[in-house]
Amino acid sequence: MRKRCIGPHHGLHGPGGLQLGFLLQGLILKLLSQKPLHGYEIFTKIEESFPEIPNFRGLVMRGIGYRILRMMEEMGLISSEWDVSVGPARRVYKITEEGLRALHNFNKNLEILKDTIEKFINF
Repeated sequence: MRKRCIGPHHGLHGPGGLQLGFLLQGLILKLLSQKPLHGYEIFTKIEESFPEIPNFRGLVMRGIGYRILRMMEEMGLISSEWDVSVGPARRVYKITEEGLRALHNFNKNLEILKDTIEKFINF
């Protein structure tokens, strides 16, 4: 019997599911470091920017993206508030100071991983 996956990678099936969840969190932090966005904008930008990663397609429709946003908010990496200024109310997300620190660490870890992968390829 297969165990259910719980966490940021839930629903990102296939090889690298955990890594895709980790990458998705990093992408969210990167986008929100540029400006606050509502959820649909976040996931549309990710899907458009990374069409080569099929598991990112349809995150909004499957609800996975919003679960990750809630989890990241509970962790203090992002915060949100309702925007009712135009049209239907929608939740707008922004990065926190803790999120900026996490993004900095994420970038450092990706550099180390990139160097390790290059070393492995050239071995």
